[in-house]
Amino acid sequence: MHKTGISLITRADDLGSSHSANIAIAESALTGAFIRNISCMAVGPWIDEGAELLKNQHDVCLGLHATLISEWNRIKWGPVSSPEQVSSLVNKQGVFHSDPTWFAEHPPDIDQILLEYDHQLDLLTSLRLDIRYIDSHMLPELFVEGLAEAVSEWARQKGLIDHLTFYRFPARMEPGTSTNVEQGLQAFRHWLDLLVHGTYFSVMHPAKASREMLLFSNVSVPVGLVSTCRDVEYQLLRSRSLEQACNERSIRRLRYDEAESQGTTLHDLRNYLEKAQQETTYEQKR
Repeated sequence: MHKTGISLITRADDLGSSHSANIAIAESALTGAFIRNISCMAVGPWIDEGAELLKNQHDVCLGLHATLISEWNRIKWGPVSSPEQVSSLVNKQGVFHSDPTWFAEHPPDIDQILLEYDHQLDLLTSLRLDIRYIDSHMLPELFVEGLAEAVSEWARQKGLIDHLTFYRFPARMEPGTSTNVEQGLQAFRHWLDLLVHGTYFSVMHPAKASREMLLFSNVSVPVGLVSTCRDVEYQLLRSRSLEQACNERSIRRLRYDEAESQGTTLHDLRNYLEKAQQETTYEQKR
């Protein structure tokens, strides 16, 4: 199917979160042309390695994957700042809380958030990463009043692109993770065929299946599921089948710094996510 006038801002998240993610993301960026943006997790234990792997990669746009949440049970992330500097963001152990909804009932200090973002950005730039944009891990701005506006101004002062205004909402949400390569490709192709003229957004979390990835689990996500699903994404990128699907439909992949803002707001994003959740719940009940 030949489609014109459609673009995707394609992003890989969580560089630095694990060795397995670093290898998969770096390989995908070096050998394929699907991923055009990579979000770097400064708080991740493997960020130094991730930066080293990308040091000669100039075809992708790099961003700060601003992180305030540590959602897994057996691997925990803490702030780049000292815990005392950002006490409203951490638990008694000095690491981030496991769910962004915690902030809804325990409003954090926004100045502390911006201080932590300063330190996360400084760490990435000290590793010689050319950071062009900011996005957020698990969207804490949905639960902290005034955070989206504060981060937008912070990004402007830092000369960074704010991810929030670049969303365009399709009729159906991008397909979720899959445990099967063929089914994952089929779902992605079907989603592409539903898109109409405009610029959309696609995010992936590729990682090689490994014992390390078995640490990525919690009450809602059983042991092994993250490893399997993220390896499927890695295999899809490695095979370049997603790239081929886009080429067959004349769909361009864009960096943030070559895309145009869609003018979206936090309110737009919240409404879309709520609608997507309702659709997912309806499909599960069928």
